[in-house]
Amino acid sequence: MTGFSVHDAEASPAWRTQAAESRVLAVNTPFPLHPGQQVADSPPHGAPRVVGAVRLSKYTDASTSPEVQTEFIYEGSRAIGGEVVGWANDTDISALKTTPWEREQLRHWLDRPAEWDALIWQRMDRAVRSMADMADLGRYAKKHGKRLIFASGPGGGRLELDFSSPMSELIMLILAFAAQLEGQTIMERNRGAAAHLQALGRWAGGIIPYGTIPVRKTFSDGNEGWWLGRDVDLTWNYVTEMVDKALAGRGYSYIRDHLNEQRIITPKNHRARLATPPRKHDPESRWSDTTVRDILRSQVLRGYQTREDGSVVRDAEGNPVRAGEALVEDDVWFALQSKLDELSQTKSQATKRKDGHPLLGVLKCDECGANAYHFANVSSQKMRRYGTAFVTQIRSSALSFVTDDDAETMVIRVPGNADALADQVFKDAKLRDRVVVAYGADALALPVGKMSYAVLVALWDALQLGPGLEHVQKPRKRHLFHCQGKVHAPGVKSPSIDFNDTLRWVDEEFMRRLGRLRRTEVITTGGVDNRAAIKELESDIAALVEQLAKLRGAAADMVGRQLNGLSDKLEELSKVPFIPPQRQTVRLDRTWGDDWVAASRETRLDMLRSAGVEVFMRCATHRGQPVGERLRMEIGKHVTPEQDALDDVVYQESF
Repeated sequence: MTGFSVHDAEASPAWRTQAAESRVLAVNTPFPLHPGQQVADSPPHGAPRVVGAVRLSKYTDASTSPEVQTEFIYEGSRAIGGEVVGWANDTDISALKTTPWEREQLRHWLDRPAEWDALIWQRMDRAVRSMADMADLGRYAKKHGKRLIFASGPGGGRLELDFSSPMSELIMLILAFAAQLEGQTIMERNRGAAAHLQALGRWAGGIIPYGTIPVRKTFSDGNEGWWLGRDVDLTWNYVTEMVDKALAGRGYSYIRDHLNEQRIITPKNHRARLATPPRKHDPESRWSDTTVRDILRSQVLRGYQTREDGSVVRDAEGNPVRAGEALVEDDVWFALQSKLDELSQTKSQATKRKDGHPLLGVLKCDECGANAYHFANVSSQKMRRYGTAFVTQIRSSALSFVTDDDAETMVIRVPGNADALADQVFKDAKLRDRVVVAYGADALALPVGKMSYAVLVALWDALQLGPGLEHVQKPRKRHLFHCQGKVHAPGVKSPSIDFNDTLRWVDEEFMRRLGRLRRTEVITTGGVDNRAAIKELESDIAALVEQLAKLRGAAADMVGRQLNGLSDKLEELSKVPFIPPQRQTVRLDRTWGDDWVAASRETRLDMLRSAGVEVFMRCATHRGQPVGERLRMEIGKHVTPEQDALDDVVYQESF
């Protein structure tokens, strides 16, 4: 491939069209290029290697589009006889909020000074809007001998910064100060415009909330503006699904996993889809707990405008200012917040248990009533087998040893440092107690009557006993439910029972006793409850009172008017009596058995608790006794099978 370059200052503007049509590949940059951008893979010897830097913030117009910046950069490159070898296209990036090293593509080239000679921007404000950033960029260029060029400097001519004299550096900082001042002016102007639009109840732009889409709307004053409508074709449906799952008691992590499994569009890709022009979909974007929580907790669900800290924007009378259509009704939003508070409280109060198992809180000891716990063990017979294998290998080795058959111990003289070897075994086998060092710190005293497989492997490696370990059968742990028996009377044994056999018995017994019965559900019909709205108003009034103490003049007057408006609302709501919701139990079309078959172990545990089921285990009376003879199931007051069966007969006969 031949290098692409345009040097001729007299060349027709048609060079840009020809360059675009030739489609020379960007072999020196890992990033995609904008239309009209090319790179030279092998610039002529002696020609400055140029990197073109394009930056575009969200506050832009046609004069700073990537295409315009590209044209100016090519003109600057031709003026110095250079060849463009790479591009840094950082779009939707604010120079006030990011340093040059915080922009992905520009950082790529700044980290590789050996691959280029000159860096060209259209104007200085495309590079920096901070004196500190300009100073850092200047020091970088001076250290690495690089040329910083602005194709359109003061007065319209090309500006190249020369770092050979203090006067040049002073001029550079003065220009950077002007760019910084202009950037701050733009930010203030945008803030003022946004505040004005917010006061009119219009969407002022910015991040598009998930579940919404910007639409044009004619307001009550007859003017047209932007408004956030429901994104009914896509994301609003996912918001309502998230709300429904949360109201059903599902936590943030469950909703997160569901959204990721279903590959639901994320907020990041939602914004990219609605950008102008649309940005590329990020296949790596994923849902997180924080994202789910922020959406479900946001007042945006009610259509309210919010500030960066999440507080609601209010008008002069204290009323919330809308920026769009409500995604859920107020009663749903208050119920959602109450449910999320309940879930958060339950989670914070719940004990994190390492011994959690599929029957936790359901399986109990028949003797003391304590919850059973799950553990896995290796039989003592196998542990003796490992000790025997170790002793046999030691006897066939060249190591000196002494055995005490009565105490089931062996003292082995080891080569090298016995302390270091003992530390190694302690670490590799993850022992609770360190191996004993004996006989002047050059021998190990080991119990060999019973030995775990982990200790066997650690000693085998540490003592370099050679082949033979592969013939020793690895342990197979037996999983059991067990009662610790801490409150048992002296001499009363603690029951243990097989883990998998118990789960199978519970499955069969639950299906036998409850499987055919239809489930019920409590339906709540709405009453009149303004407590959540009153609580919200009281919180807002308290916040305004705290603000009022710090304000004077017009600002204090405005907050005073807001307080009066909120106080009037609070008085009106307080006069409305509370009418509790009515609860009604309805019979569902599905049975306990239907739900049990489709449920996971976690859900089955919830079903057992919901049905008031308790299972009690007792010690075996003889060897090989079936688990069914050692277990009994009791069903609590949550479900009365006999009455439920009679009700079911009456219901069937009514058809």
